[in-house]
Amino acid sequence: MANKPTYEELEQRVLELEKTETERKQVEKPEERLKAMSDASFEAIFLSEKGICFDQSQTAKKMFGYTRAEAIGRHGTEWIVPKDHEQVKNNMASGYEKPYEVTALKKDGDTFPAEIQARMTEYQGRSIRITALRDISDRKQAEEALYESEAKYKSLTNNLNVGVYRNSVGSKGKFIEANPAIVKMFGYDSREEFLKIGVSHLYLNPLERKEFTSKVAKAGSIKNEVLGLQKKDGTEFLGSVSAVAVKNEKGDIKYFDGIIEDITERKRAEESLKKTQERFRTVVEQSSAAIEIYEPNGRLLIVNDAWAKFWGLKKEAVADFNILADPECEKTGLASAFRESQQGRARILSEVLYDAAESGLIGGRKRWISARMYPIVDQKRTVQNIVLTYDDITERKQAEEALRESEERFSSMFEHTSSGVAVYEPVNNGEDFVFKAFNSAAERITRISREEALGNRLLDLFPNMDKSGLLGLLQKVWQTGQEEHLPPFYYKDELREGWRENRLYKLPTGEVVALFDDVTERKQAEEALRASEEKYRTVLESSPDPVVVYDMEGRVIYLNPAFTRVFGWSLEEQIGKKIDDFVPEKNMSETRKMINKVTVAGESFSGLETRRYTKEGNILDISISGSCYKDHEGNVAASVINLRDITEQKRLETHFQQASKMEAVGTLAGGVAHDLNNILGGLVSYPELLLLQISEDSPLRKSILTIQKSGEKAAAVVQDLLTLARRGVVATEVVNLNNVISEYLKSPEHEKLQSYHPGVHIETHLEKDVLNILGSSTHLSKTVMNLVSNAAEAMPVGGKLTVTTENRYIDTPIRGYEAVKEGDYMVFTISDTGTGISPNDIEKIFEPFYTKKKMGKSGTGLGMAVVWGTVKDHNGYIDVQSTEGKGTTFTLYFSATREKLSEDKSHSAIESYSGNGESILIVDDVEQQRQIASGMLEALGYSVVSVSSGEEAVEYLKTNKVHLLVLDMIMDPGMDGLDTYKKIIEMHPDQKAIIASGFSETDRVKEVLRLGAGTYIRKPFLLEKIGLAVKEELEK
Repeated sequence: MANKPTYEELEQRVLELEKTETERKQVEKPEERLKAMSDASFEAIFLSEKGICFDQSQTAKKMFGYTRAEAIGRHGTEWIVPKDHEQVKNNMASGYEKPYEVTALKKDGDTFPAEIQARMTEYQGRSIRITALRDISDRKQAEEALYESEAKYKSLTNNLNVGVYRNSVGSKGKFIEANPAIVKMFGYDSREEFLKIGVSHLYLNPLERKEFTSKVAKAGSIKNEVLGLQKKDGTEFLGSVSAVAVKNEKGDIKYFDGIIEDITERKRAEESLKKTQERFRTVVEQSSAAIEIYEPNGRLLIVNDAWAKFWGLKKEAVADFNILADPECEKTGLASAFRESQQGRARILSEVLYDAAESGLIGGRKRWISARMYPIVDQKRTVQNIVLTYDDITERKQAEEALRESEERFSSMFEHTSSGVAVYEPVNNGEDFVFKAFNSAAERITRISREEALGNRLLDLFPNMDKSGLLGLLQKVWQTGQEEHLPPFYYKDELREGWRENRLYKLPTGEVVALFDDVTERKQAEEALRASEEKYRTVLESSPDPVVVYDMEGRVIYLNPAFTRVFGWSLEEQIGKKIDDFVPEKNMSETRKMINKVTVAGESFSGLETRRYTKEGNILDISISGSCYKDHEGNVAASVINLRDITEQKRLETHFQQASKMEAVGTLAGGVAHDLNNILGGLVSYPELLLLQISEDSPLRKSILTIQKSGEKAAAVVQDLLTLARRGVVATEVVNLNNVISEYLKSPEHEKLQSYHPGVHIETHLEKDVLNILGSSTHLSKTVMNLVSNAAEAMPVGGKLTVTTENRYIDTPIRGYEAVKEGDYMVFTISDTGTGISPNDIEKIFEPFYTKKKMGKSGTGLGMAVVWGTVKDHNGYIDVQSTEGKGTTFTLYFSATREKLSEDKSHSAIESYSGNGESILIVDDVEQQRQIASGMLEALGYSVVSVSSGEEAVEYLKTNKVHLLVLDMIMDPGMDGLDTYKKIIEMHPDQKAIIASGFSETDRVKEVLRLGAGTYIRKPFLLEKIGLAVKEELEK
């Protein structure tokens, strides 16, 4: 037994216990605060050691349903579904601290998506893991909803019948997104292939795409714009395009979203509907049956001429008539039939006795009519109108009444009537019919005795009768009880042949009576007449295309007025003859094949392109189609040929190809011109600097002037290239072309031309008050010079050259152009009496470097290309007409302006554009250009600094200021002029600048000017030009 502790020992033990309790409370206080915080958290908090839970938060209890006592001692994986156990164990073992997702498992077995994040920490000397688990059900639902929404949108887009696209901005824009419908619409094999092509490639006219894009950019969105498009294989079609410009936060367009619908068939349907309506009106007016057309409310709208004749009234009598308000129409069932037609159903009233005396419309006459009531509906099956047509059957009804009254005499008449009469009884539910009665006339017509006929089936005696329609009509009459008429038909078997006409009735006994006649002789006469009439019905007198009908020998039977108008021959001249000189020799072989295809094979053909002579000997491009006309036995009797003049169409196609070729060559020329302008800078600008530094009597002056003039001439050639590229700067000065012509005719160049061609006599007919035009006097002067020069050279032995100007109002298309802007035009014409231009050459005269002259002797080969480029740059039109051996006429059309001429500006004195030490920064990537500009501006008294890139300019201006920038637009690599200027005005919003380039005033140049830069000058620099530009900008 242990010894009892002493009092001192007990006192010491008590003190130790009090100290331990104090320390425990000090530790528990922060632990209580931590527990309160974890219980208030929205996350479940678990404390575990070696994977075993030793505490949890209140939120964990609420989330999973375990009490604290139940939770303690459980492994961490028991809160997780089994499939995620391995992941959780691995993360526990590795001390993984980043968030990850699992599926949590509640005490009651329910699961929910959760996100876990855990961290290892030291606690009371132990290494424990603190785990936070968050319920992410709401987030998952939101993600799922977003995914479903995106999936629905994608499914909707991919299943639309219309094309849906997204494309980038700019002239070389490409597709970013495209649904299957648009890929299929344009004929591409896959979405990937489609996304590689440029947007402009799909447009028939790339300029139309540029205009459409501009509209969308300006308006924000465009709906249902009809544009001409083309498929991968070149097939053209019309598209209805809707698009919206999608912008970023700064308001810049990121891309375009749009929808395209192929409306080619709809347009065709609309045109077909229009033609159908016109034919319908014609049929109504020309119909022999009386026709009434009603509005859906019953008001009588239209009646035809046959109606007026039928009732003996004027058409105006229909005013205020309503079929639903007429008592006689109600009585006869017409009103009831009308109500059914209002519901979209047609009605036939085979026999209606209409007493006009009881009607509010007619008055006094009673007639039997056979009526048909039917609705006219639109595509949505909505009734638009209701048509009532009827025939007068009064006489037939009277005859039927007489027949009923004389029924007792039927037997006698049966035997003595000239028409064959047969009475049929149906067998096998109408599958065939047995003869029950057969009169003498029937024996004569069919060559079958009564004994042979009676009791036998129709098809046994007449095996081919099922092809005639008689059997089907017998079945119909037997089933419906309605009288039917079988028009004449041709019957043939081994024993008999001929034309038969039948009328069928049903007897009260259920038998069917057929009254038939042999109408062979009548049909032969009618067939001869019909064959003649059919030939002329095939040919439409109103056809805009020439139509000619040939017999089997190739002789003309008929040709229409359009044929006479296009080819010159009249029907009177050619009927019964062969048009021997109609077909060119080179087209004779294909023509014989066409003839054989129609006359021998009996086949048709269409759209074959060939050529034909006119009476005057001109050759036309023709699209030819043909078909044959057959007689009643199916033999080819004649050929019908339709010829469409496509000469103008072919010319337009050639014109389009020419324009495309010029654009391609122009692009190349523009690039070459840009580089040459930089090279020529030294030849043009340095001589001018040297001339400032030497005396007037210096022996070097003449040589330097020669260099300068040579450089200026080279610059002029470059300007021709820019004009060819349609990238030259077209000034918008007011120009009077009479002045331009007069100045050229007085120039040394023209005097030199006249010395070469003394036999050419020039006449001018310049309208006194000719309207001015907006454009470039330089380019227009070159156009006049080139045309006059070419005309003179086309008359090697002399001749007359006529120059004409006149005012003209244009409101119809100009030859070679499908559409021309209506308005006032200044028309410039140059005619010569020279050698003329052949048809083959006239298509090529505007091509660069194409010439019939000796190379090196007559210019650069760019003259006519420059004319073409100038006309295009001035938004004008040009027409060329030439006859070999007679001469050529060029007619140019320029849109006129009412603005007056500006005052002429003479050269300024150098003092007027000299500087006073102002600082100028030159930014150009070409060292030679920097040296030229620096030398010129320093000579004019300015303080000049130069840098070689936009980046250097931005860095320089971060620590320096200048009065003016001279900024090159095209700098490669690195920032160009536009990007550089944007950066600079961010630092110095009021920075003055002028723009320089050896290329052209592009859209990016215009953007710089819009941002605040001053004037635009084109390289190579001239001292006066750059001096005035700098001076003008500094003085603003």
